[in-house]
Amino acid sequence: MKKIYQHTQVNALLWILSVIIIGAQVIVLLKKETLENNIALIPIAIVTLVLVLASLIFTRLTITITNKHIEAAFGFRAFVQKMTLEDIDPSKIEIIKTPLSYGIGLRMTPKGTLYNTRHGKSLHITSKDGKKTFFIGSKNAEEIKATLLKELK
Repeated sequence: MKKIYQHTQVNALLWILSVIIIGAQVIVLLKKETLENNIALIPIAIVTLVLVLASLIFTRLTITITNKHIEAAFGFRAFVQKMTLEDIDPSKIEIIKTPLSYGIGLRMTPKGTLYNTRHGKSLHITSKDGKKTFFIGSKNAEEIKATLLKELK
């Protein structure tokens, strides 16, 4: 399998906010009053753990195109979306501006499951049979589309 394109995008703002929130929670966890009150300790520890995991997973999105498929993977490949190049209909590759209401992360939308780390341009691909979609947010949507069209010729 030959790698044709790969780009990892990081949402730095989300990462910074997560570090600040996690840091504040760790400070609260280390306070003497919190340590003495076991009831408060457990929920704060759980929320901190969930935030750490969410930050590690959803702040990085890697988009890869090989001579066989296109894929988008969050974090350490916790969530992966993949479509084979032979399933792609070149006429159904479109660049759209995703609404702010779609949010950031792994989102179920009317157009399919969206993988994104930021708002703005997205690449939406529909399979030849119309049953599968590949939907990713990327500032490099035009470059990804051009690479796909070149590979599909």
